[in-house]
Amino acid sequence: MCLRAAGITFLAVICISCGDQFRPIAIPITPPLPDPQAVHAIFVVSDNGFAPVSSGRSVNPGGTSRLDVSGDTNIAVSQVGLGPIHAAIPANGSRIYVVNALEDTVSSFSPSNPTVVTTTSLPAGSIPMFLESKETATMYVANFNTDSVGAIVTATNVLASPLIPVGTHPVALVETPDGKKLYSVNQGSGDVTPINTLNRSTGAPISIGGTPVWAVARSDSARVYVLESSSGELSTVNTLSDSLVPTAPTVSAGAGANFMVYDRALNRIYIANPSSANVTVVDVSGDAPRALSEIPVCSGCHPVSIAVLPDGTRAYVGSYILVTDPANGLPAIEWQVAVINAQSLSLRSTVPADPRETLFDIDTVNPTGCGSTPFGSSPLPFRVSVAAAGDSSKVFVSSCDAGSTAVIQTSDDTLVSGQSQMLLLSAQPASFNPTSLTVTDATLNGTSTTYSYTQTIPGPPLRVGMRISITGMQDAGNDGSFLVTAIGSGSFTVTNAAGVSNSGQSGTGIAVPFQNPAFTLAGP
Repeated sequence: MCLRAAGITFLAVICISCGDQFRPIAIPITPPLPDPQAVHAIFVVSDNGFAPVSSGRSVNPGGTSRLDVSGDTNIAVSQVGLGPIHAAIPANGSRIYVVNALEDTVSSFSPSNPTVVTTTSLPAGSIPMFLESKETATMYVANFNTDSVGAIVTATNVLASPLIPVGTHPVALVETPDGKKLYSVNQGSGDVTPINTLNRSTGAPISIGGTPVWAVARSDSARVYVLESSSGELSTVNTLSDSLVPTAPTVSAGAGANFMVYDRALNRIYIANPSSANVTVVDVSGDAPRALSEIPVCSGCHPVSIAVLPDGTRAYVGSYILVTDPANGLPAIEWQVAVINAQSLSLRSTVPADPRETLFDIDTVNPTGCGSTPFGSSPLPFRVSVAAAGDSSKVFVSSCDAGSTAVIQTSDDTLVSGQSQMLLLSAQPASFNPTSLTVTDATLNGTSTTYSYTQTIPGPPLRVGMRISITGMQDAGNDGSFLVTAIGSGSFTVTNAAGVSNSGQSGTGIAVPFQNPAFTLAGP
């Protein structure tokens, strides 16, 4: 009952901040490693069928996949908690921390031993949303529902007492690179709480107004920049006095802007606005931020994530676009990545999704939880997440809808012989049991086969995008591994031109639960 209550509360508070205002996830996080070249792996966090308990759908533990940058392979899998939505790495890269919103916990593990996962419990009803640390000894967690920030001691992975009180509904955290100050972005109260990390004391709240959703710190630790979403305005905080720095003219990325990333190579900020399909580039090398350019990155799409190459030459903007599947007329989704030349501040190219990933139907009956759609809002509003390798050679693109991660070779960023230079890395079903079925019939209709079934072992319900393996059918043409293209009442449809209609035949099916990559982050 507690878990159900937490799930209901989680949806309630999210809905309060719907309308593309609340974007606390799906980000690439580059930890402050001494040398960017030391980043050899990319971690992809998947929620494994995120759904509120109140919906009646099964909720499975989340998982992480560690992708080797040099070999583009999945080299390790870890099981985390329910509803993972954010992650961070301490300064020494010793552990990966993942926050689990649906069970009020933080999972952590060593990159060298990912199968041993430690769980740190938070007070019931916390609904943790965000993790941040520029330190080695402490990891901080923003608790959305209890208006507090928790400090986890990394040596023991125990939550320090007491919690740090902040403003209403903290949704993001940022710590200065010198580790002296932590700032909590409080969406509900429209302010930022400064925290002294030495004694964990708080200063007077810094009023931002509106709906602040994101913050980044400048590399010299002297300034923190806060993004307010309803106007898209950028506020500047003097970290010495913990006061706003008056700036003129006002820098704004437009209403709806909700994510930004700091480019330490060029002292710039890139701000994504999914409402206008623009990216605003801001110079923050001086006291007053200066808007350099507003770049339209796509037509009719929604940019939601940005990765900047460590060498400062380019920025990669991940977007999603809602389309209609020409095969069945259903709402569908594609992703794409726009490449910005940092020198000319122009659009260099657009990398389309791999043909094997395009046109995934949006399931209106069993929503994926991947993000806002024409049918309503979701706890996971970022559908596409991008992160850059430490040597600037590759950019990794995780698609929540496609359930996989693609790799862009930055040396080219173009299509070759009709295929984009990407490698699909499927998410791993490491955190839960697959769904078992008894198949009772098969009906061939053109190139599609519709199977009737009953579920024999509890597991995630079937939905579009799942892969299912069928064996033991009377007609061998109905056996095989297929991608589910449609769901009916007690039936599912796959593309299977070799299928044979034969009433009464039976077999078994194993459905691999569809994972939803929530975001990617660069790690050691």
